[in-house]
Amino acid sequence: MQASDIALNLLVFRDAPLSKALNQVVESGCLIVELAYTSGYAVFDEYEAFSTQSAKKIRRSLQERGLTSRSVAAHMDLGSTNAIERFSARLRFASEVGASIVITNTSTEDKKKEFVKNLETLSNLAQQLGLIIALENPGDGENNIFPNGEAGAAFIQELGIQHVRLNYDFSNAYSYSAMKLDPLKDCSYAIPFCSSLHIKEMKRLEGESMDGWDFCVIGEGAHDYEVLLKVVKESGKDIPMSLELPLHMQRGSNFLMHKREEIRSDEFIISAIKQSVRNIMRIWNDV
Repeated sequence: MQASDIALNLLVFRDAPLSKALNQVVESGCLIVELAYTSGYAVFDEYEAFSTQSAKKIRRSLQERGLTSRSVAAHMDLGSTNAIERFSARLRFASEVGASIVITNTSTEDKKKEFVKNLETLSNLAQQLGLIIALENPGDGENNIFPNGEAGAAFIQELGIQHVRLNYDFSNAYSYSAMKLDPLKDCSYAIPFCSSLHIKEMKRLEGESMDGWDFCVIGEGAHDYEVLLKVVKESGKDIPMSLELPLHMQRGSNFLMHKREEIRSDEFIISAIKQSVRNIMRIWNDV
């Protein structure tokens, strides 16, 4: 793996206009973009964002800067009643911008039947478009169809659909388990069924009146990335990694997400991206 192989999720730039965000991607030294459309974390119009016109504009903006998009983080509840219509638009959009992976949430256990039915239909469209649907383990909540990499691997294996894989989020597995994760066990189960990885990091908030977790530079927090990267390396699989740094967010003591009161400066964000990439490569080369 080279540093240039690591994609950058655009959520790190909060609600910045696309042109500014892409300029900052270039400034950070990254070459691959993960477009981000996650309700609650990104502001976008559902119908305008995934239009053909929007896709053409984004693809042109990427090309002008020498960038490409490998994946689209387009999270939604695939167990909802209108999931097929909404996620089909996401799949077509991803294909039009040149991406190959579309990342999404799953659903909750009470909607599992609808979720599986919708997923089977959507996987047919994904196959036609040459896309992978990557299901991500959640970072908080309850009653999710799979809470971690181990359960996700079991689900993917049982499902048996070629174009449906895991987007394993190591940090989410930690937070969903309230930091009680067995990282080696979970990674070992997840990696064989992954099409992609999300890389982010948390550290405890400092101060007597603070209780919760702050997102931070990779390698400077509470997650054991030596374990994850060693498992990936030993697997021999070329698994795409996306750096997802929600630096404008925090997790409370209950691990639920909320916005930080203090807004991070552009300089802080660019520095955090560069240092995270350096730390990932250092760990990768050492394991």
